[in-house]
Amino acid sequence: MSDAFESTHPAEIATFVGKHIIYTYADITFVEDCGRDDESVIACAPEDLPAGYATRRNVG
Repeated sequence: MSDAFESTHPAEIATFVGKHIIYTYADITFVEDCGRDDESVIACAPEDLPAGYATRRNVG
């Protein structure tokens, strides 16, 4: 898998993210499987996230 996900490699992207489409507008830096239909992953506004949440990294 390449370091950058680009829309020019749809097959590679599909194997990583399943049936979801990710448009090229930002680098993916964190991937976490929270299970299917888990509404808790979008339970708050961005400004209500814990300190440091948006700076987590595990990809790249």
